[in-house]
Amino acid sequence: MAPPEHEREVRSRLSSLAEGDASASPSLLGRVMGAGARGENGVRTTKFTLLTFWPIELFEQFQRLFNCFWLAQCIIVLIPDMTPTNPISTILAFGFVIGLSATKSGWEDYQRYKADREANSQKVEILRDSEFRSFESRYIQVGDVIRVQKEEQFPADMVLLSCDGGADMCYVETSNLDGESSLKRAYAMQSTAGLDTAQRLGAELRVRATVEAPNERLYKFNGRLYHVDTPGVVGHRGAVETSGSESGFETISAENVCLRGARLRRTDHVHGLVVYAGMQTKLQMNARGAKSKFAQLEVRLNRYIVYLFVVDLFICAGLTAGGLASSSQQDNLWYLGGARRPVSEEAANFLTYFILLSAFIPLALMVSLELAILAQSLFMRWDNNMVCSKNKRMRPYTSSLNSELGLIEYVMCDKTGTLTQNKMEFRQCSVGGNVYLHPMSGCLQPHASTQEVSLFLRLLAICNEVVPEAKEGSSEIEYASQSPDEVALVKGAAANGTTLIKRGPGTLTIRHQGKEEVLSIVADLEFTPERRRMSVLVQGEGGEYTLMSKGADQTIQPQLAQNDPSVQEAVRHLEEFAVQGHRVMMCCARNVPEEEAQEFLRRRNAASVELEGKDERVASAYGMLEHDMKLVGITCVEDKLQDEVPGTVQFLLAAGMHVWILTGDKLETAEAVARTSSIISPAMTMSHVRAHDKNDIEREMRAAINAAPGRAAINDAHGEGGGKVLVIDGMALSIAKQHFMADLISLCESCNVVICARCAPVQKAELVHLVMTQMHKICLAVGDGGNDVPMISTAHVGVGIMGNEGMQAARASDFAIGEFRLLLRLIAVHGRYSSLRSSELIKYSFYKNLCFATPQIVFSFYSLFTGQSIANSWVGLSYNVFCTGMPALILAVFEKDLSEELIYRYPEAYNTPERRNPLTGASLVHAEFVGFSQGTLIALFALYSLDYIHDDSVPGRLSTPGIDIVGMAWPQVVVISVLASLCLRTRTFNWIVWFFILGSILATYLVIIILDDLFCPDAKEPVVSCGVSIAPTLTGLRPWLLLFVSIVAALLPEGVWHYMERNYFPLEWMKVQVVEKREGLGALRARFQSRGRGAVDGFSGVVEVSAEDSGV
Repeated sequence: MAPPEHEREVRSRLSSLAEGDASASPSLLGRVMGAGARGENGVRTTKFTLLTFWPIELFEQFQRLFNCFWLAQCIIVLIPDMTPTNPISTILAFGFVIGLSATKSGWEDYQRYKADREANSQKVEILRDSEFRSFESRYIQVGDVIRVQKEEQFPADMVLLSCDGGADMCYVETSNLDGESSLKRAYAMQSTAGLDTAQRLGAELRVRATVEAPNERLYKFNGRLYHVDTPGVVGHRGAVETSGSESGFETISAENVCLRGARLRRTDHVHGLVVYAGMQTKLQMNARGAKSKFAQLEVRLNRYIVYLFVVDLFICAGLTAGGLASSSQQDNLWYLGGARRPVSEEAANFLTYFILLSAFIPLALMVSLELAILAQSLFMRWDNNMVCSKNKRMRPYTSSLNSELGLIEYVMCDKTGTLTQNKMEFRQCSVGGNVYLHPMSGCLQPHASTQEVSLFLRLLAICNEVVPEAKEGSSEIEYASQSPDEVALVKGAAANGTTLIKRGPGTLTIRHQGKEEVLSIVADLEFTPERRRMSVLVQGEGGEYTLMSKGADQTIQPQLAQNDPSVQEAVRHLEEFAVQGHRVMMCCARNVPEEEAQEFLRRRNAASVELEGKDERVASAYGMLEHDMKLVGITCVEDKLQDEVPGTVQFLLAAGMHVWILTGDKLETAEAVARTSSIISPAMTMSHVRAHDKNDIEREMRAAINAAPGRAAINDAHGEGGGKVLVIDGMALSIAKQHFMADLISLCESCNVVICARCAPVQKAELVHLVMTQMHKICLAVGDGGNDVPMISTAHVGVGIMGNEGMQAARASDFAIGEFRLLLRLIAVHGRYSSLRSSELIKYSFYKNLCFATPQIVFSFYSLFTGQSIANSWVGLSYNVFCTGMPALILAVFEKDLSEELIYRYPEAYNTPERRNPLTGASLVHAEFVGFSQGTLIALFALYSLDYIHDDSVPGRLSTPGIDIVGMAWPQVVVISVLASLCLRTRTFNWIVWFFILGSILATYLVIIILDDLFCPDAKEPVVSCGVSIAPTLTGLRPWLLLFVSIVAALLPEGVWHYMERNYFPLEWMKVQVVEKREGLGALRARFQSRGRGAVDGFSGVVEVSAEDSGV
């Protein structure tokens, strides 16, 4: 009978290669049922194949409006007698852009192909005919039994069958999966642990496994291992399980599975049964997919392209209408001999003008933008100031969001591991109504003979998942765990005479006050974000059962016995600990009667063999034990702040950003950490919403909305600003979202700081989504743990911290950093510069292309709207590629408006209007207007100065100037004008900028000379236009003088505007830049401090620059 769709069946494959099979490929004897795949272990992470590359690449390319526009251009130029330009130049230009993007995609995919090939060719040992043979890993099949040697990575997901020497446990490192370097234990299936040789495996192993369908859950696994020909087996940890009349089985849990990518440690070799292979392994199913996030600059750019396309159509329609209106004048033109174009041909001029004005939408912009973004990402990765104290470099995963970092309005951050170091120190505890300070000093040991203290120390040593490891050649024990809290508590117990010595399969050894005890771990339920507590049922040497639990107070208190007089005093101590900013947990225990324990085991075992809904059923079984428990004590663990957190937070707030803390800790703890990290300042107005009744919540929210924001002192020496702070807990938040959404949004918008405590991971993501969709703000989320992944993935920009909780947050992020302090540089420096550079590139590209296209519009009035091109089509292609392309790209790579140190000293520069919205419609219209006006002036100047440029002494030329002369005169002026305009726009110059500007001018004349030689090698017939003519425009003093006058005339209005703006209407960055240049950065610092706005070791407040300072 086939298993259900959510399960799959795996049978062991032990026979030899089938005759006729390839020598390297094992035979396919086993079957994978319910999964619909052969289970081959070959990994393919490439996006394309040789057959699908162009279809997929072209499909993605034409998602861009730019490419759709230019595709239409290429189609039109192929229509006979329709195009006024050379079709080859248009098609080559478009093909170059598409080819460049395709080459980039192909190269990246080729690198993935090489990595796949290397991974698939690794040698592995597969059991065949009672011996292990070597094959490439890509030939592993589901159902194979493989051997993995020490320090090797597991090539597939496998159920652990046996370990070296018959041991039932091995150690694995999962840093490749989740970034956690601490060793984890994996347990062999108890019924197969003795099959430790190839001969025994080949002779005795007859199993089939039913496991859940492939999924991405790293820490959950449900399955059953059936033993064919075995009437019954003893299941894991002693629980007897049968499957009726067919055969016995034992359950497979996550601790019995070794995942692909993990590495075997401290064990010579292990054997395993492959259950998932290739792309169905959990490593591959968790592989990072492409981000579906778009920067605001890109969204605005696409919107503007639509508007510009409509304007282009209107202009084409207007010029076509002009042609229809002027057709009657053709009768008066003697040189046409009475010929007159049909009306249909005049109407067809619409498509002709559509081709001629194609420069309205710059073809090279997207290529330049992609290259600029790539360079910005490399600068981030290479920045030595972005390296944390652990020597980890930042990682930009989604480079398209570089510019988004410069537009952040809300910062949503986790607390533990993000603001704090996640390095725990056991500071104090409450036991039996007494508070003990500094338990690491052994202050509890003198009281260990009392029942309360003895039980408390035993609970700390037993109720955990810590792995003790004895140092070689020493009696000292090291502790490793995924949770730093647990390590701190176990070390605290050891400091007071209760030491965790050894942990084995189903057993745990402690030394309590000099006496060793071996306890049986009957059952344990690990900590989860939903339960927020851990429970373990142990059986002592005398056979008695004890249940121990520890966790958050809101989940432990409902489990405590009623009318316990010690609870009230303990809760008071807990609140005192939390106010100090420390992490607190409640510990409780109770003795469990044997009958109740056996009933629990029966229900637990019945639930654990289910493949669907197992977690819920197991948790329900534990619920029957977790009641009427006795409070044992309160633990208080300190998690110190990371370096430079207060300064970083002060900068973010001074820069106009709103800072939210979203944490699962107690409200008092979160508030205390917010104070020590300077998120909350004394000048702020505090409001609390912590009621759990709907009416009380409404009242508290109304009071918070009506509260006036605090005001900072005029000369606040610490730069602490005023404002409002909202402190709310998770339950109140849920009720407020359900009943008072409008008030909640209004309250959040009015607060500079929001602290949300007791916040579940899903609530964090919901709050980020609320800020993005309801408040319409650009949001950044930063966290370090797996519980922060939902909000990191939801936010406009997700930042993961590579901390002690692994790499889950970093892998799900758009940018990964090593410490919270680096967020300042990521946003203020790299974000600011990237936003500035990308927006300036976009505006400059539209400006220079409209400056080039406008002369064609002006010339249409002189050519009776006949659609005659004013320049050779190769000139247009060269304009964007050789003449103006590289300077624009250099602008987007090296541009700076303020120095880095000045940015640090002036956080308000991040919040100026021009930085909050660098690509407004007004700024784009201004760029287009400047381009249109300069293009018009250049065209008029060229047309009216032809008589002065033409030299009648040149043989073979008509005395009347021709279009070839016009076609070479104005492009020279346009190129030099737009490059000179680039100099006016550039804030920071270096030798690279000057090199490409001067080089582009030189390239322009080289292009003109080459085109003249190609198209006019020997012009004997002067009446035949060759498209270019350079002699009259390059010889003699008069042409160069007119060229200079044309450039000055074109740039004069823009130059006057820049002068007026800088001297009479300066922007904020201009004011600070002038003072920096005039007085030097040292004098500027002194000015900041003399005005009482900047701390010596911190960041400045508002910078005041007078009109005199800015040069007015």
